Amino acid sequence: MKYRVFIEKKAIKQLENADAHTRRIIEEKISKLKNGFPAYLDIKKLKGYRNYYRLRVGGYRVLF
Repeated sequence: MKYRVFIEKKAIKQLENADAHTRRIIEEKISKLKNGFPAYLDIKKLKGYRNYYRLRVGGYRVLF
């Protein structure tokens, strides 16, 4: 199943402030989410929320 990925303005600003290496890794991992949830990514379901997940990339968390 394919998904569309939308990034909020606040997240774009934070990405712009990250160093180039970290930004590239985050962008690559977000891009991989378009095709579902690959098992090798560090994805966990958020407790207390229905259908919300987080992807950990170094010191950053991508919420979706």
